[in-house]
Amino acid sequence: MSETEKKKYRYTKSLINIAIKDGWTQAQIAVACRTQQSVVSDWKKGVKQAFEHQIRPLLDIYGNKLRRTAFKIYPFIEASGEVKMAKVEGEVILQYAFRKKEINKRLTPTRKIAIHSMGKGEFCIVLQHFLYKDQFLDQYDGILQWNAIVVRVETSALLIEETTKLSEITIGNEVLLDKHELLSLDIALKKALLQNGFPVDGVEEYLAAC
Repeated sequence: MSETEKKKYRYTKSLINIAIKDGWTQAQIAVACRTQQSVVSDWKKGVKQAFEHQIRPLLDIYGNKLRRTAFKIYPFIEASGEVKMAKVEGEVILQYAFRKKEINKRLTPTRKIAIHSMGKGEFCIVLQHFLYKDQFLDQYDGILQWNAIVVRVETSALLIEETTKLSEITIGNEVLLDKHELLSLDIALKKALLQNGFPVDGVEEYLAAC
């Protein structure tokens, strides 16, 4: 069995319910996915997850609809000072917050990174940094407190490569990531990729016996 065939689809329950709402019966799904109706019943209840190759017929039809049910909106500021919004679809496989400082008497992260899985092996990196300047916050009535940078990459290898470049970015007179933060992010990112079935080079595997 290939690595793709071994990969469980974590949104099996949602996918099955989308198909059923569109008029499919459990028996029809079982025929399309070459399995038994009792298995489809377990998928629908969330008792079990299907392998991706099993539910490929449904993914081909409803995959885009399923991905589009989940998205986030991120505000960002253009060079002109105009505030715009970025709509980023896809499952968030990693949320990472760091560089805490006391803001309004609360210890608050001033950097956030979110990794969205966009489907077909592509990802979006969303980097947010907290806006300190009171006069800027006053200008937008406190609504805009975070500025986002969005980068889309085509493979998990490029995703890891691009995150290492974050240490080269400065905001004001501060580096975005110091070497310790970069190491922690690298470990968290690779763990998230492995947990979601994506390949990661340079990781030694010690597999349990079946």
